[in-house]
Amino acid sequence: MQCSCFQITTEENIHQHDFPVIFQLEGADMLAGILHVKLEETVDKSDWKLLAWTEKSIVPEWINVIVDDYETDKLEKCGIDIEKSMNFLKKGKFILGEGLFKELAPIPRARSPKGMKSVIPQAT
Repeated sequence: MQCSCFQITTEENIHQHDFPVIFQLEGADMLAGILHVKLEETVDKSDWKLLAWTEKSIVPEWINVIVDDYETDKLEKCGIDIEKSMNFLKKGKFILGEGLFKELAPIPRARSPKGMKSVIPQAT
């Protein structure tokens, strides 16, 4: 578990909205695990600091992502080696979301400028 601290000028800056950012971030799924955040008063009680850390999950969320037949077919047409790139593709789909992944990932070479390489790197 790694902890980062950021100096906050006043508590009001964090709690200035009806649904503070700190509550939106708490428990968010990330590639590294689950994000946790909290405010803590400084020792001299003159200010606040933002603490942030990740809790490693046993199985990363992106492992359960499925790249469907339509997507793999389109990606193969672009020259992507699906077997070598599967972990990269799953992570990309997890980060982008299904809709944006379907829109961005399978760009057929016929629509790409002549000589342009695939936009998805091959795993090494």
